[in-house]
Amino acid sequence: MVTDRKQAESQAWDGLVGEQSPEEFMQYSEGMTIEEAVASYVKDLPDIFPGEIEEKDLEDFDGSGYTVQELLEGYIKTAIKN
Repeated sequence: MVTDRKQAESQAWDGLVGEQSPEEFMQYSEGMTIEEAVASYVKDLPDIFPGEIEEKDLEDFDGSGYTVQELLEGYIKTAIKN
């Protein structure tokens, strides 16, 4: 279980996106906002990780109290801002 928002963002990114950088992620989502790109990706996660991730898992990442959508958006926004 994670308690720190930044820690949760990093863990969500590492576990669900992996080696791809936020910049690369957004390149594959050309013409989309960060929010739109993440929403599209999160919607597909149960198909990307069949049997491992269910829609209910996306509502509270690892007991953090944050949705996967919130965490991935935060990770990208922090990385692109810096």
